[in-house]
Amino acid sequence: MDMFDERAYERRSKELIPVRMKIALEGFFCEVEKFEIAPELMVRRAPLDERQAFWSRTNNPKDVEQKALDNEFFAEFDFHIPRGLIQGLAPGNGINLVSIFFSVVSANILNINRGNFYLVNGKEFQSAGFYTMPNEYRFASKVKFTSDELNSLRVFWPSFKGEFEGNFSFALVARRYFYSQLRLNLEDRIIDLMITLEALLVPEKSGTKGEKIATRLAQMISPEHDSSVVRILSSEAYRLRNKIIHGGRAHLAEAFDIDLMSKYCRAAIRKYLICYKGLSSRQLIKVLSPGDDCNYAK
Repeated sequence: MDMFDERAYERRSKELIPVRMKIALEGFFCEVEKFEIAPELMVRRAPLDERQAFWSRTNNPKDVEQKALDNEFFAEFDFHIPRGLIQGLAPGNGINLVSIFFSVVSANILNINRGNFYLVNGKEFQSAGFYTMPNEYRFASKVKFTSDELNSLRVFWPSFKGEFEGNFSFALVARRYFYSQLRLNLEDRIIDLMITLEALLVPEKSGTKGEKIATRLAQMISPEHDSSVVRILSSEAYRLRNKIIHGGRAHLAEAFDIDLMSKYCRAAIRKYLICYKGLSSRQLIKVLSPGDDCNYAK
């Protein structure tokens, strides 16, 4: 009897294999049949029978026909995962990456949380599972993407993917922004947006963080956005954040323009990807405010 080779097994488990995730883009619509964002990421309109087969695997089979009629587009994302993780959560990371990317780059939040997972062997695809990620909260029911918006996806994808997978700080920023867009509760959205901006713009251990966020955000996204308006809204957001997390009811939160604050936050993330990618928050602040003498976190 052959002896079990544990080292060989471990090596094989860590071996990267090609996989594909076919991801439903709920609410997405465009005029073209197929659009390549990158060689590894394609958006395409699927025939009705394929859509019906996909939605028949969801938890609500009664909705199959309506879901198949309403949602015509899929994203096909090719990536690699360790062989030993094909039965775990790793395939779902492909859905999360695409979902967070769309929320950061596009102006609308889409319900992107379901995908069919395939093992790839040359030009053959073997279905290896159906994944549903828990992110179904608030999303647009129907969004038409213009040619400019589609091209924006193509432009941002390489930078976003590289930063998200290789820059822990940026990944945190992108995730917290994504979660802020999903929240139904206004207070939760404010808190997540402030976490996003603090992670991006405040490397210091101490000091008045609300003032730093307001000033640096205004610097970062000007002249596209009015600096004085950005400062005022950001300062108010941080004041509300403090009141909420310290147990106080933020009575003024209902009048606060959370959507405009989200727009500013998204603009900062996009600006980072265009102009400052690869920089840590400390390096970013040195560029934005060269004379800023701060007590940086280690």
